[in-house]
Amino acid sequence: GLMSSQLHQLLVPAVIFSMVLTPFILKNINRIARPFRESGSETFDEDGVIQSAGVRNHVVVCGYGMLGQEIVSQLKSQQIPYIAVDEQRKAVEEGNRRGDAVYLGNAAQRLILEKLEVKTAAAVIVALNDVSKIRLVTEAVTDFCADTNVVVKVHDSQCVAALDDLPIRDVVNEYTEVARVMIEHAVTCDVGGKSRSC
Repeated sequence: GLMSSQLHQLLVPAVIFSMVLTPFILKNINRIARPFRESGSETFDEDGVIQSAGVRNHVVVCGYGMLGQEIVSQLKSQQIPYIAVDEQRKAVEEGNRRGDAVYLGNAAQRLILEKLEVKTAAAVIVALNDVSKIRLVTEAVTDFCADTNVVVKVHDSQCVAALDDLPIRDVVNEYTEVARVMIEHAVTCDVGGKSRSC
């Protein structure tokens, strides 16, 4: 066959072991990563130092990728105060070019959460794609301030299950929400220049 029986005997237990271990690692990633997170890694530089924001009832946006940029844009259009943070220097520079309040930092670090004034924030939106990073940030935020209104976006119900032990107030399931909006658009008719349900 394509694979020797010895190789097959080695691969099957390895695959099973990784399937068993993955949920455990995801649920305990904060404890596993804590020593690395707190080991003085560079968090800010001269250009993007987060000063104490001195704001209240604002929204903290963790992640300034495509989703984070859209969230910031909508917050600005509704004149809702916000602060965004991202680990990627390029993203921060792009945000600064756009005139957005984006700072360089790791939202899973307590010092950054203090500077972002999370304790006085109306909400923290975790706009990240990787479920392990979502978990790290959410655990750090809720450890820092237990009653924080945390909102996260996940891809599917499998990701929801990976986060179900965390005190997240709102989990937005990407597929569920997109399906709902698409159906809404599909069943809305344009009659006489006015939209209404069909």
